[in-house]
Amino acid sequence: MARSRSAARRGVVGVLAVLMTLGVMGTVATAAKEKIDKLAVLRVGVPIEDNGGAWFDPAGPKASAQNPSPRLWVDLIYDTMIHNTPDGKGEPGLATKWTAPDPMTVELTLRKGVEFSDGTPFNAAAVKTAWEAIAASRTNIVPNLAAITSYEAVDEFTVRLHLDKPIAQALLQQDLKNSNFFAVPSPTAAAAGNLEADPVGAGPYVLDSYETGKVTLKKNPNYWDPKAQKLAGVEFIDTPVGPPSVSALQAGTIDLTWSIPPDAAQTLTSQGGFEITTVAGGGVYNLGLCPTAAVFSTKEARQAVQWAVDRDAIDAAALAGTAPGAVTAFSEGSPYFNKALAKTYKYNPKKAKALLKKAGIAPGTKVTSVVPAQAPYPAIAEVVQSNLKDVGLELEITTSTNFAADAVSANPDLITVQLDPSLYSLAFAGATTVLNNCGYNNPDLTAALTAGGDSSKSAAEQKAAWDTFQKILLDESPVVFLNQNSVLSAQTDKVKGVDVINAPYGPQINRIHIVK
Repeated sequence: MARSRSAARRGVVGVLAVLMTLGVMGTVATAAKEKIDKLAVLRVGVPIEDNGGAWFDPAGPKASAQNPSPRLWVDLIYDTMIHNTPDGKGEPGLATKWTAPDPMTVELTLRKGVEFSDGTPFNAAAVKTAWEAIAASRTNIVPNLAAITSYEAVDEFTVRLHLDKPIAQALLQQDLKNSNFFAVPSPTAAAAGNLEADPVGAGPYVLDSYETGKVTLKKNPNYWDPKAQKLAGVEFIDTPVGPPSVSALQAGTIDLTWSIPPDAAQTLTSQGGFEITTVAGGGVYNLGLCPTAAVFSTKEARQAVQWAVDRDAIDAAALAGTAPGAVTAFSEGSPYFNKALAKTYKYNPKKAKALLKKAGIAPGTKVTSVVPAQAPYPAIAEVVQSNLKDVGLELEITTSTNFAADAVSANPDLITVQLDPSLYSLAFAGATTVLNNCGYNNPDLTAALTAGGDSSKSAAEQKAAWDTFQKILLDESPVVFLNQNSVLSAQTDKVKGVDVINAPYGPQINRIHIVK
């Protein structure tokens, strides 16, 4: 299963060289003479029915299912305050201006003259009412949302959020660029109480129909920026990510998919008629360990896993040589990457065995796990299974097509997931979530997380806080980081504008068009 580190490095260089030769490192430029097909309907392959299924009412009971896929259509139906951009700075959406007067206050200036698709005026009162309803209804409330103590409609087109933590910049840089917790339905439609079947927003598209396995959107005739409506509609077609989505793309069933297996990139581009977009991800694949369970209740047992896993073997066998090993919470390229901390652990089965013995873990001890059924997670888990067997642990792998629910309900010893900094509040703020399935709570870690995102601190102070955050993670090891993650999407060569991919949600559809 394993191969040498030098061979793994050669594999990385080889695969990346092939991708560069094929022209798939980054977004492929649109030819100058290509014309936008405004009658085209984009068909997107996405796992609709997994992880809790589809939902449309942001304050409804279904929205509490921790399923990332609905964001794709919720963003289009309701629009977002800030539209994300490749540089991460964002551009005006429903808000034309956004500021943080201080680290515990966010102020949004709303766009004037906007109407919901039912003709109801869009204003601060509608925003305040919608967000209060979402905060009151969600059972999977995220820490950043929980930090909002009140929503204030300052005047007709100004909304102010008051916080009990200094995370204003995090809300502006991350949360207010999506509609997961900040969708604004029409107050007229919300009062009718039927948003789940008839969602009404101010976004570029409206729900045309939903049947099991397919969500269909069409143009909103009242959208405030008709020039931005570059598609006649969007169809989201239930397609498991990984090899099934690649097959659906090749068969012509869909036009776009994402999170494809790394080894599929060369196959598709060499076949012709397809393009690959690679977005450098800040994410890292990791093992979430359960510190409250018997097997990993001691720090020594958790640290043993750090030494037991062969990150180069995972890269070679599961990730096609595209994902270098990672030990820390921030991958290379991040301003918070700490080269010294990245040397804390390496592959050393002998040390792993010694730590397990010290922890009193007998050889042959079973370790339960839940792993997303989508590639590359099962392949990663198989390498980890082999690594743990070498040090005396028997990993039982359970793959799940409803991972968000099963990871929490089954309460396994280990889960296999992918984390990036935008998700750290879900994983490390002490709340029980799909990314913290057994409710691990470390006040020192939470304090460092908060300090790292505190915009009232100097850059040096924030850097020091993030170093503390990473040191605690490495010492306590509630997670074991494995490999860096680059996000890949695959599309036909007629699909253009795939330049933002929001992991773990998918490509930002409002930037996409199809050429004739």
